[in-house]
Amino acid sequence: MSLMGWFLYWLGRSWLGVFGWQIQGEDSSCRKFVLIAAPHTSNWDLPFMLAAAYVMRVHISWFGKYTLFTPPWGWLLRRLGGIPVDRRAPQSLVTQMVEQFRKRDYLVLAVPPEGTRRRVDFWKSGFYHIASQSGVPIVSAIWTMKESCVV
Repeated sequence: MSLMGWFLYWLGRSWLGVFGWQIQGEDSSCRKFVLIAAPHTSNWDLPFMLAAAYVMRVHISWFGKYTLFTPPWGWLLRRLGGIPVDRRAPQSLVTQMVEQFRKRDYLVLAVPPEGTRRRVDFWKSGFYHIASQSGVPIVSAIWTMKESCVV
């Protein structure tokens, strides 16, 4: 593993350790899949998700509204795995993500099934449609604050 890989592993392990999180499970050997990232209730979910990915040595991608990817922070969000999407046409979100799977040899796409950062009673089905139309499996990651991360 590269020096940067070791640094990110250490950084992720330290971040999760400070907050009392543990990782349970193992990484997938698949090169492409949709990762159900639930629950998504806070902007703090991103650093925890990235820390877990660094520890598991998985490069996670995620999508966000395209306006987040403008200067001065757009380059950093892309570097952290962000994919800008145009949410003005929500029905095209699935199409945009299917296109990303088509273009790439490796893509682990974290999708929050709630479709929002607040608690909901029912998940939306976008993650299913993205995986189904892309022909990739669905893997679940359940985040439980200060207890564990189950993948």
